Amino acid sequence: MKSFRVHASAPKTNGAIPYLVLSQVGGRITLDFAALAKTTQPVAPLTISSDALYEILEGKDLVLRRSSDTVTLSPQADELLIVCESYDGGSDRQFRVWLSEVGLGWNILGGSTAHFA
Repeated sequence: MKSFRVHASAPKTNGAIPYLVLSQVGGRITLDFAALAKTTQPVAPLTISSDALYEILEGKDLVLRRSSDTVTLSPQADELLIVCESYDGGSDRQFRVWLSEVGLGWNILGGSTAHFA
């Protein structure tokens, strides 16, 4: 499994910079939010296709409805806005990471070979 860190676009008040982990297993990309959402309400990782990640890089929103929440990945200027809306009364969560790092991660993880071989 190959992995790549995508840093949050704003550091926390203590100066730490949280990050999203992109990992590739086969043709699928897993987004692990554990290092972004270090609270009592963790956000479950989500798995998407390499093509879906490419569509995000093209500027398209991706909305994933799961049994416990809805996760929206929305490119906005130079950031990727990640919104997790909870169904069970938990608080909604928002994260922002650098979109350029998502693109670099997509290339390093091998996503580009599907489109530019």
